[in-house]
Amino acid sequence: EGEVVERPLIVNCAASSPLGVASVEFYVDDILMASTNAGAMDVLWDVRDEAAGIHRVKFLARDTHGAFTVSEANVLVAPVPPPVPVILLPGTGVVTAASSIPVEGTAEPFIGVRIMRNGALVAETVAAIDGSFSASAELLEGDNLLNALAFDDLGTAGSPQLLVVRDTGSPEPVVMEPALFNPVQGVELSWTYSPEGEQPTSFQVFWDDVPFGSAAAASFTGDVVNLTATRIPGLVDGHYYFGVVGYDGAGNASDLSNLIESDYDTTPPVFTIGYAKSAPVGPGALDILITSDEPLSGAPDLLILPNGASGPTMLVVSNTSPSTFDATYNITGLTQSGLAQVRVSASDVHGNVFSGAPAGVDLVIDTTPPGGSIETVPVEPVQVLSNTVLQVFLTLTETPKAGTVPQVEFDPPAGATINVGMSGGGTNWSGTLVLDPLMGSGFCDFDLSVSDALDNVGSSIAS
Repeated sequence: EGEVVERPLIVNCAASSPLGVASVEFYVDDILMASTNAGAMDVLWDVRDEAAGIHRVKFLARDTHGAFTVSEANVLVAPVPPPVPVILLPGTGVVTAASSIPVEGTAEPFIGVRIMRNGALVAETVAAIDGSFSASAELLEGDNLLNALAFDDLGTAGSPQLLVVRDTGSPEPVVMEPALFNPVQGVELSWTYSPEGEQPTSFQVFWDDVPFGSAAAASFTGDVVNLTATRIPGLVDGHYYFGVVGYDGAGNASDLSNLIESDYDTTPPVFTIGYAKSAPVGPGALDILITSDEPLSGAPDLLILPNGASGPTMLVVSNTSPSTFDATYNITGLTQSGLAQVRVSASDVHGNVFSGAPAGVDLVIDTTPPGGSIETVPVEPVQVLSNTVLQVFLTLTETPKAGTVPQVEFDPPAGATINVGMSGGGTNWSGTLVLDPLMGSGFCDFDLSVSDALDNVGSSIAS
């Protein structure tokens, strides 16, 4: 009672009866507007067909035995123009290269809706029972201001304008900057805009292991990104060429940028070591040559730890070429014999680090001097009543240096030292000595002096 009705509306009519409802009827000013044999109905009452003012609406329901009940009310009809429609799609600021775009929204159910572009009609439709509407709007190159206009005989109502840009032109290609490589993060790429022309809003990287002239010719494609930099990790080690294509908001692609080159190297360098002398190595200066399978960022560190030493010795390394280096290790009589540990540490030009033992022969050091033992015939004690020949037999711990003879001297109890001439080979040598009664009685010494192949000198009392 007393409701103000301004626009068409759906009147909900429903009745019930224990005997069953035979029919229901809806009247306006005693004029039948709709009826049904069911117990309920929804009636669209278009008040735009009514005169403004008070109208009597009536709902009449009959049961199956003819009895009826009436519900009535006075309402004020005051027609007004339709409500403002709402555009849901597209959103404002959309950029597209398409010639048309779908327009979707909501309005008053069954109302006529016109789609306007820059103030001109481009499409017309009618809202559905749920108020939804859709149409297709043709687009012009450049800016398109779209809005929806609901209309009837009482007037019109327009939605706010939204901007859709149609762009069928290509942006200018970007300019690639030099690449940066990190073994952990990969290749880092960046680019700058062209100082003139349209700037792209998104970008895509293309690459190959050979130069290419277009994006289609590249073997590998990256994801589309919105920043002017990206990172490419996880490539197979090799030499690559990179280029970028830019896209504007409409999806138009630029020409391929300039190509840049970059090595992708996540493998540490490999080292091989060699020595100027064959193992085992004796006292003296030992020249060492280190070879890398790739250029290094600087000279490698070379450490040598002899057997039993308390700490390593770091050698001075100099380069003879980008991938070869030499050093000298001075071995003295104090350097212990045995297998020495050799370690190399270095990084290549890409930052890959190697630290460990290089490939190559082992460094075996021998600073142990040779020795020997002497036996005589006759054995001691030797009775010397007259000149007596003594046979001297020398057994060495190792073969003497080639071209040398062990030196054996006999130091009698009295008189001068006598050199015993030795002959033989390998580790077995012999000589003779004439003992004179004038040499006196007492203890005698044999002094041995011998050099091995490594110039280790043994000088001691042999027996």
